[in-house]
Amino acid sequence: MVIFYSIGSLVLGLLAWALAAAACHNKVRLLIGSYAACAVSILLQLCNSSYYVQIEDWSALMDTVHASVLCGEILLGVTAVLSVIAIVRSIRKQP
Repeated sequence: MVIFYSIGSLVLGLLAWALAAAACHNKVRLLIGSYAACAVSILLQLCNSSYYVQIEDWSALMDTVHASVLCGEILLGVTAVLSVIAIVRSIRKQP
């Protein structure tokens, strides 16, 4: 169960970055999908932590919670920066 949360979160995080990077090249509509993938990726990390609480694996929770927070911060930060770049580029290209 935990492996699906981890792999799903990783894949969706990479998808969020890919969609945000693609949005930098004239496809600003992809930003909605980028933020959706980012949100679901972070949600999977929360589900992973919830699973550890349910099975009362406190040592695993304490080992992973700080890394999960850091990864969520990086994911959201990079997605936001790429989105701002995409929006600025689209505004500059409009006549």
